[in-house]
Amino acid sequence: MVNREETLGFFPNPGKVAPLRQSTGMFHTSNDSTFWQAESILARTPTDDPFTRYWEHPSDFIEPKNSRRGGWSGVSRIEMPGRDRQPVEAFLKRQENHTYRAPHTLFRKTATLRREFENLRVLGDLGFRVPRPLFFGQRTRAGNLQAVLILQSMNGFQSLRDFLKLCQSPSSPERSRQQRTLARVAAEVAKLHALGWIHRCLYGKHIFVSTDPDSTEVAFIDLETARRVSPLTRRHRLKELGPLYRRCAPLLSQQDCLRFLYAYTGQDRPCPRTRELAAQIAGSKKSRRP
Repeated sequence: MVNREETLGFFPNPGKVAPLRQSTGMFHTSNDSTFWQAESILARTPTDDPFTRYWEHPSDFIEPKNSRRGGWSGVSRIEMPGRDRQPVEAFLKRQENHTYRAPHTLFRKTATLRREFENLRVLGDLGFRVPRPLFFGQRTRAGNLQAVLILQSMNGFQSLRDFLKLCQSPSSPERSRQQRTLARVAAEVAKLHALGWIHRCLYGKHIFVSTDPDSTEVAFIDLETARRVSPLTRRHRLKELGPLYRRCAPLLSQQDCLRFLYAYTGQDRPCPRTRELAAQIAGSKKSRRP
């Protein structure tokens, strides 16, 4: 039997990509679009052209559209009908001519949402907690490359940045689990790097932690620019950890920052490797992003 994903050419190495553990789905073609839908979560739709329905969804963008190089990308909040008749909270990402080029696509213009969808599938299969994709589709209309990606909301999670802000209050119940949560974040980042992956936008707002006081579960979001590099060098690590350190340092003590690096390097006490890494991160070039 011919592999449906392989015939659609969605992946650079289709035969090596295992199905997403968090949700299963199928690829379909409809008119001029190709799409994937999480059949196990969403109710069956009355139309055979869901891409157009989502593309023309009347929801407002939650922030101004990101425009670049003649294209744009925007995000909206929506609710989708679930199979159990309960609404599914989700984020609807839409973009037009918002592209990148890479060797595995033979440097053809490719929708960045396609890369995010691929990254979610691969990293989810590697055991990382990531947003659950509900729908992905793309089409070319009047010469414009359009793409849609719908992700289930990360209910029960908050950003690391918000979590650390809550910990600033002496009366906050979050303070009791701050150290455990930071250690888990460090371990997940170390695991990501050990597998040869870099997030490329590793900020506190893109790392989510559980709101359950008994849990230290960590998730990564906004994986649109994440990629695998070989070999992953010290320079890659500094470019990842530097911006994260600068944004979180005002909310942490120096001892907390060192504990984070101990957990990242797998050490339980000060050592030359940790001290050297801390010095390099603190002295690394400031990120240009706000």
